[in-house]
Amino acid sequence: MHTAMLSAAAPSGQQRTKLDDHTTPGDDPGMFTYSAAARHVGVSERTVRRAVDRGELRAVTIGRARRIRREDLDQFLERSTA
Repeated sequence: MHTAMLSAAAPSGQQRTKLDDHTTPGDDPGMFTYSAAARHVGVSERTVRRAVDRGELRAVTIGRARRIRREDLDQFLERSTA
């Protein structure tokens, strides 16, 4: 599995923070990227994308980023296991 490492810009005098490709400064812990949602439920990112495309899993747009709310992921799991 490939995880790109990014370095967040920090004001001078402050330490730079290493971030993986799933996290950005200020991320809401109640929101998942597609890949984080996939890891959380144990499926591939492609499976998550297909569920969103089919309307089975709701994703929200924040700026140009797509995120899945924890509540929506929980509801999706409940419907999938019922």
